[in-house]
Amino acid sequence: MHIIDAHTHIYENGLHGGGDQLLAQMHETDTEKSIVIALPDICSNKWLLAECEYHSGKIFAMVFPDFSQQTWELDLENNFLHKCCVGMKIHPRSQNIELDDQRVERALEIAEQYDMPVEVDVFPWGSRLNSPSLSPFVLHPLAQKFPKTKFIVAHCGAPQLMETMLLAKSNKNIYVDISFFLEYFNGFSIIQDLLPLCKKVGYGRFIYGSDFPAYTLEQYFTAMQAVFKNIPYGDWEMLTYLNSKEIFNL
Repeated sequence: MHIIDAHTHIYENGLHGGGDQLLAQMHETDTEKSIVIALPDICSNKWLLAECEYHSGKIFAMVFPDFSQQTWELDLENNFLHKCCVGMKIHPRSQNIELDDQRVERALEIAEQYDMPVEVDVFPWGSRLNSPSLSPFVLHPLAQKFPKTKFIVAHCGAPQLMETMLLAKSNKNIYVDISFFLEYFNGFSIIQDLLPLCKKVGYGRFIYGSDFPAYTLEQYFTAMQAVFKNIPYGDWEMLTYLNSKEIFNL
């Protein structure tokens, strides 16, 4: 059984979850490859790309546009040229930005130029709980404007799964990452909506991720197995391996 974990983090300061810990858990769970996401206060793009190069073939980088730097556009292009870079992440909360910001549109233009998939985190939380960017529907105009770009909704767009479903049904370039929320919302009825959501949209549009180190790879994969235990093997293979392999060109 092949597994690609499409949503992990490793911390540059080594205090929460480091590369060695991730690789050890990948070995224990037979996870073939992992996508590691750089974000402010977690790790820099430069450091992550170096880590991925050191562990070439096992971990791959998803970089973020560092809008704090005057040279962010050139930096982003250079990151996209790195052999270990497989995508871009926009995180409105972590980056303190709204999705209608002109810099976001420019970053998406660059991503389209380099054929990079783009993951967007719209999970509502903290001081920016009421941000207009923290809803799946806000991705609709972006998906329409950049139809060649594969957009990935992080954490299934939870808790707004119905919005995620309608967004994906309306845009063929929308994909859905199911990391984090299976454990975070464990015991809530929202978990029961996932299977109908996958069936309605189609398993070819979903990718597996754990959100390590928030959860261990074994812990989250066990939660995945519990939810999807009765689906056909072909759908399971798309969900846990084939879709990510295609989206990230692995």
